[in-house]
Amino acid sequence: MSQSGLKKINQSPAHFKAYADGLIDSKQTKGMFIGTALHAAALEPEVFEQQYIIAPESFKTRAAAGLKRWKEEQDPALIVLMHHEAEKVFKMRESLHSHPWVGPRLRGATCEYSCFAEDPETGIVCRIRCDMITSNGMILDLKKTQDCRDEALAKSIGNYGYHVQNAFYMDVPAWLGEGYTPEGFAFIFIEEEAPHAIAVRFLDPDDVERGRTEYRRLLNIYAKCLENDSWPGYSDSPSVISLPGYLRNKIDLMNGE
Repeated sequence: MSQSGLKKINQSPAHFKAYADGLIDSKQTKGMFIGTALHAAALEPEVFEQQYIIAPESFKTRAAAGLKRWKEEQDPALIVLMHHEAEKVFKMRESLHSHPWVGPRLRGATCEYSCFAEDPETGIVCRIRCDMITSNGMILDLKKTQDCRDEALAKSIGNYGYHVQNAFYMDVPAWLGEGYTPEGFAFIFIEEEAPHAIAVRFLDPDDVERGRTEYRRLLNIYAKCLENDSWPGYSDSPSVISLPGYLRNKIDLMNGE
């Protein structure tokens, strides 16, 4: 079980089963594409050099005349970055390396490190892949975002389940024994657009604990599905649905209620 698997289980066991069986097409959005390139360029530059090729600056868009012919002349295994995309990736990398807190830790970190351990409660083998582990054992996780203000970051953490990731990544290595327990976990958020501002954030311990409660619930669901070989989707019973609370409040306020 991985962090991605936990997200699918949270949608429904049926969605996880489809994901695990390769039935879900995991196409990358443009944002995900740039984020993946950033991870390679910043954390594994040798991998970036091996896997990516940058299109000539004369091609302004992916629909540019002549680009298709140029691509046909290149190694088909290489991933094509447009020149303006590569510039953005390199500027973000420069911002990370020049940051007074991130830079020194990034340069001395072990990057893209995988860890496998058995959950002591369910026996499920869990996997994490750390973006960076510093020399003193702290896990750093790199996130590309559009807005590094705290209000926006808090919303992203909740929407994308980063609180679950935080707890999961702290606990899985610890299941291997005391010597593997991470010293901490920090998110490194970087804005995609100039000036590529960075915010380093440690999640509130109470919210890490909420993430721990959540991943435990999801692992238990997974264990039960495995035991029964049953992968239910959404509830089969009709039910009532309500407007979001914020919209209810807005409508009530406008109508003087």
